Amino acid sequence: MKIFFPVLFLLLVYACESSSLIQMSEEEIDEYVGERRDTAVVYDVEESLMYSREDESYHVTAYSLEDTLVYYVTEEMSENHSETVNYFLKDQLPVYIESSRFDYLDTTTRITERRMYLNGEVITIAFERSAGYDEDMETKKFEERVIETEDYEIGRPQRAMAQAGEFAMQFNDFLIINPDAYMVLKNKESGYSVALYIQEGDMLLDEIYEHPEDYKGKVIQVRHEFKTMNGIERMIYRGGIVKEE
Repeated sequence: MKIFFPVLFLLLVYACESSSLIQMSEEEIDEYVGERRDTAVVYDVEESLMYSREDESYHVTAYSLEDTLVYYVTEEMSENHSETVNYFLKDQLPVYIESSRFDYLDTTTRITERRMYLNGEVITIAFERSAGYDEDMETKKFEERVIETEDYEIGRPQRAMAQAGEFAMQFNDFLIINPDAYMVLKNKESGYSVALYIQEGDMLLDEIYEHPEDYKGKVIQVRHEFKTMNGIERMIYRGGIVKEE
């Protein structure tokens, strides 16, 4: 009997690990995603900060239903490209990712679309099609491709929403452009930063303004709101806390 225990143990471990993954066919995932796209469904919507780094920006919108996260939409833009990625989740695990990317080349624009099916952990099968801006994308057929799961890591939008990891924002300084004032936060390691428009002060802002050196480099987790003011969309500071390390 001792000979079979290790084998039995490994089988049990494998069964437990397999059961934690999503067991759905491509057709079932397509049906699931189609239901989640139903325009009649009213989602709770939450937006991340608008993170900037050199010439690029990164922003996430999360859609939830009855406190259950359904999908993320991420938008990344730079001088040379822009990409929108939709992450659909089931039981908090990714099952389908689609992306639309524009690469701005010297004389033309290249469009690439991808569709990726996952088991909650890795991409099991993926398809891609591409065309020049002036070509008819709809005439192009999706072809199977090998795409690395790491290129679409679900943790990245999760960290952006949580202001964690490379998106943990540390106090840098205040930017005064009369009559406007902004609090600038930055992650020194990743280079991402945000500038929050100060519409009204609070005790935390007063404390930081009076003792800026005491807060330099400390992580400030903020609440925010996007609002168009005088034709300009602003990311407005709505409160915050100092995160203790």
